[in-house]
Amino acid sequence: MEIKKIIIKAFYIFSQNKILFLKNFIPTFIMLGAISIVLYTLNIGIQQPSAKLTFSYVSLIFISIITFFIILGKSIVHTHRTFILNEHATIKELFKLTRRDFRFVKNFIVLNLVMLLIGIAIMLVIGGYLIGITESTENEYILFGIGLITTLIIAFFWSRLAIVLPSAALDHSLSIHGAWQVSDDYSGKLFVGVGLLPVITDTIISFIPSYDSYIYSVGVALIWGAVAIIEIGVLSLIYKDITDKQNAPDNLDDADNLDSHPNSIQ
Repeated sequence: MEIKKIIIKAFYIFSQNKILFLKNFIPTFIMLGAISIVLYTLNIGIQQPSAKLTFSYVSLIFISIITFFIILGKSIVHTHRTFILNEHATIKELFKLTRRDFRFVKNFIVLNLVMLLIGIAIMLVIGGYLIGITESTENEYILFGIGLITTLIIAFFWSRLAIVLPSAALDHSLSIHGAWQVSDDYSGKLFVGVGLLPVITDTIISFIPSYDSYIYSVGVALIWGAVAIIEIGVLSLIYKDITDKQNAPDNLDDADNLDSHPNSIQ
């Protein structure tokens, strides 16, 4: 499927199922509210004259953040499954943690660690050159261009490796190395659909005047929330396109044994 059609389809599914996607993130919203209350309470306690920032405070904050990311990961899992399988999770399923959710979080952590290493490698290769340019000019357009190019390089690697996320959401076994191999023929689609879309959105928003307003902040958050869900949808639909083609009998050496094909995803 062409990337244009995939993006349009992701927009369409999102527009037709906004309430369903909102329901998928109910546990995340509840957890975010609980963390906000905890942090607000801790902030009041720390401001007391006799209060000290103890280990228990730090531990509670750390545990809260870890828990939030696990719950967020679960919501994203259900969102992937909604786009790919048209799955409508029940309230009970939304609040029940499974091995699938922890596998997804593990893949997300591994993916970000790999991206960190890639970022370090990129800076070691071209970092000195970029620093030299930034120190020799104050031209905002040149600095913006350098930042944009660096971001797009990172986005290219991220977009190709990110298919490990919908893979985990569908209980498929796909490693980082496997993701890089499988995504080779789909790098253009993934870059445009998964890497370029958030960069374009961020660039557009950066040119919008900033206001110290609650309504403005909520508006920007809603825009980013919608973009994030559509982004998940694009990634999900590209992954579905990949798996459908990889597992099609015409593309397999042995149609009776999908696992025997080196590039099949199961």
